[in-house]
Amino acid sequence: MDDSIGIVGYDGKGLGSRRRERGKAHNGQVNGTTWTEDGHFLVTIGTDKRMRIFDMNTGANTMANFGPALENSHNTTLTPLIMPSLYSHSRTIYYPNTSEILCFGIQSGGLQKRLRVPQSIPRASHTVRNPNRTTSLAWRAHHIEMYSSRADGTIRCWRPRTVEDVETEEAEFAEDGTAQAETAERKRKRDELHQIVQDLTKRREV
Repeated sequence: MDDSIGIVGYDGKGLGSRRRERGKAHNGQVNGTTWTEDGHFLVTIGTDKRMRIFDMNTGANTMANFGPALENSHNTTLTPLIMPSLYSHSRTIYYPNTSEILCFGIQSGGLQKRLRVPQSIPRASHTVRNPNRTTSLAWRAHHIEMYSSRADGTIRCWRPRTVEDVETEEAEFAEDGTAQAETAERKRKRDELHQIVQDLTKRREV
């Protein structure tokens, strides 16, 4: 849990390295693991509400601190998702929190974004326990799209908004005779959402 040295130790030959027979990564059950695409880092999450990044070349914990926002109180599998490096300047990881998706920088551990479903969307029946809980995340290969599933049975697609999307919405509002003030407020919120998604999905500069 706090081994930032790894098997190579201080001198690269094992000096200061720890015995591995009884090593632990979490204070609770580990219910999610995933690799970076190059295989150099292993991400683990546990019911102790911690996410840890291990350098698999040395076995050391990178000691990235993701703060107190993580929620993980279920024993079911809960796997974080790492954005393909093609679409990210740095390694970015998405964490399936209870009612939102958190976006972190893997190396810094800093919280970058929170993805939430608009409150205007009807919620599921109360017969489902904790219906807003995100259960899994998946990235669509060769596309800039992430899919999330929730305990209420819904599956949602997260993707950048296109120019065509914006023009279509503006035309629909104009036809409906929406008041200028309401149109301006909606446009402001749309621009904010567009900026968030654009920041998450901008391609790596060549």
